[in-house]
Amino acid sequence: MEEHQARIIAHHTDVLSVVTSLQRLDEHEWRTPVKLGGWTVAEVIAHFIPWDDFVLQKRLPYLFSQHLLPKGPEREGINSRAAERGRCIAQRDIIADFTNIRTNLLQSIQYIHETDWNRPIFIGDTELTVSAYFIGLAEHDRHHLEEIRAVVKLPNR
Repeated sequence: MEEHQARIIAHHTDVLSVVTSLQRLDEHEWRTPVKLGGWTVAEVIAHFIPWDDFVLQKRLPYLFSQHLLPKGPEREGINSRAAERGRCIAQRDIIADFTNIRTNLLQSIQYIHETDWNRPIFIGDTELTVSAYFIGLAEHDRHHLEEIRAVVKLPNR
């Protein structure tokens, strides 16, 4: 297994474990903003779901094809709809939805051939490798998990 692939798989496995551990939060903790005027823990976790779905549906199928990658969704719109969902949906349902989609993403990543991790891809005019793309997504996850760690106790990973 390619080194970056192993790191990304370990990252997603850890994120699944951390988010699953959020089931122990009471309603107050689950609805606590991660920073002043910011999203709540619930909204942060809810916003991962449509982005994971986007990667599964609109990135992975195109990474190794001759087709151009589909244009990304409008970030503010997808984030705002996801945050609204985080405010309205039960904690167990948000965590279950996240777990399902992230598990599907993890399984798909495991099938990427080790020689493809250094393959260049283009997102718009930006050239990067498959590895760099997934490392960027992992950095996004870590940023939000650090925000959550600031307000609730999470397992150290």
